[in-house]
Amino acid sequence: MKALTPQAQMYLAVAYGLAREARGGVVSTSSLAERMAVSPAAVVHMARRLHKDGWVKHTPYQGIRLTPKGEAQALKSLRRVRVIGVFLKNVLGMDWHDIHREAAALSQVVGETLLARMDALAGHPTRCPFGEPIPDAAGVMAEIEDMSLVQAEAPSALIVSRVRTRSPAHLQYLASLRLAPGQAFTLLSREPFNGPLCLDVGGRQAVLSGEMAALLQVVKEQ
Repeated sequence: MKALTPQAQMYLAVAYGLAREARGGVVSTSSLAERMAVSPAAVVHMARRLHKDGWVKHTPYQGIRLTPKGEAQALKSLRRVRVIGVFLKNVLGMDWHDIHREAAALSQVVGETLLARMDALAGHPTRCPFGEPIPDAAGVMAEIEDMSLVQAEAPSALIVSRVRTRSPAHLQYLASLRLAPGQAFTLLSREPFNGPLCLDVGGRQAVLSGEMAALLQVVKEQ
């Protein structure tokens, strides 16, 4: 069995994240292609390679399911990317919208010793800059109980839990509204049929489209 390339490791990590969102843990090649910003043909080619080596189960026209060893490897890759992401943001002060791309690139060359140092300097974080949980060194990842902003009732006091996009344009827009993980806000009202939502963020009102609201996971403020 050939060693996993950094690219293959990234495929497993992204597939794992999508599997947590999908019913039954099966990831479609089209959704993986969209998240990886590659062609569906490239995903199918990689899926065949990963299937051959036992990292995933790939059924043509049905999707991909990670095997137990594929999940274990994916968690290692996710930990690497997410720890590096926190280091870039909290220690180096990198802009939010640049973090994912740079962390993904660095994850392919950073060794375990340097990763441990980054983890320590970042304060041993448990969440990445986008609010996603960071697997611990043993490969255990906490479950997050939150809901999509589109499901929240108005009016209600909420806190941003996670941001479900890595698009630089989307992240820049959300940052302009101060809607990052940990930010408290009030959902004032919402229009029907996936219409816009009116928010109060720190005393400043903002209007968010249904499409953008779907990118935010929230919890109720206690």
